[in-house]
Amino acid sequence: MKLFWTKEQEWLDRWDEYLINSEKGNQLLLSDWLKSYSSYGFDFEILLLLDNKNVIQGGLGVVYPKVLFFKFVIVPVGPILEKDFFSFFDKLILEVLNKAKETKACYCQISAPIPTIPKGTQFLQNIPKESVYNTGNTGAKFKYVYPSSGLNWIDLTKYTDEEDLLKSFKSKVRRDIRASLRKDLKIVFANNLEMLRAGYSILKQNANENNYSIRDFSFFEKHIYSLIKKGYAKLILAEYNNVIKGCILVIKSGNYFKYVMGGTVKQKPDLLVGYFLQWHIIKESLNLGFCGYDISTGGSKGVLKFKKDFNTEEIKYIQTKHWVLRKNIFNLFIISNGFIKKNKKIFSILLKKLRK
Repeated sequence: MKLFWTKEQEWLDRWDEYLINSEKGNQLLLSDWLKSYSSYGFDFEILLLLDNKNVIQGGLGVVYPKVLFFKFVIVPVGPILEKDFFSFFDKLILEVLNKAKETKACYCQISAPIPTIPKGTQFLQNIPKESVYNTGNTGAKFKYVYPSSGLNWIDLTKYTDEEDLLKSFKSKVRRDIRASLRKDLKIVFANNLEMLRAGYSILKQNANENNYSIRDFSFFEKHIYSLIKKGYAKLILAEYNNVIKGCILVIKSGNYFKYVMGGTVKQKPDLLVGYFLQWHIIKESLNLGFCGYDISTGGSKGVLKFKKDFNTEEIKYIQTKHWVLRKNIFNLFIISNGFIKKNKKIFSILLKKLRK
């Protein structure tokens, strides 16, 4: 067995292929997603576990936020390990902690994808109380790299066909899906930059209307478009009379798609575009033989209700752990964090300039 750190493109490609084909895969670990943090001036690396034939049997991705003398080591989700290699869990955690000490990071944070209640084979199982992971403090104090907290799961293994699946949803969802299918909406995939920009404009408009922010188009142009070209992501548009009325972004990893974000154009009468788009990707997942669909956690009260009506099961992961390695420096970061939150754009620009 071999553990090693790398960011060589050959190994990044092999890592991506592993994530896409393994039921343990997670989209937050794809190399394009890890690379996207470069827009904030953050570096990254992957830690791989290879068997005696140099086949990947697990690993994790690490993001290295750094500005001035503040250094961090953040694992957004991981480690992931194949069933026969769960015993290497602590070795990977120790590798990350050692890396944090070697780089003189003031803080290390790891989010392990282990359900609070044991689930199927696609998940790591419970770890012993004496695990190194449990030596960390509970909670995520570094908020600038998204930590995975779980899935909002639609289990597709129970259903034999689309009608059987549709019947499992609440009556309102069934009614609205069927109604959306009668409204002459058309599915279009963003497979070029022009369509990508058109879809982004819907996402941006939706974010502005609902008071939240999304990344600049440059992130989509560089990283999401790369995932689309590789077949790892889809930006799905809904057209009505040749006008785009909504879109959703989904990314494949493991044996399922994850819903990342979406937006619709509000109008009367309601075209029910959100139901139309979600039904399209859910039934596609079923027909591809995927084990499920992650409609994602979080959102406004209305969004959460919309998702829940698909009869989802929330699969929560055990809590994120963190280690404060240089207390005085980390405390200084906490004090300065208030300024950073109020000036995110300035902070992002500063990070990029300091990395040059």
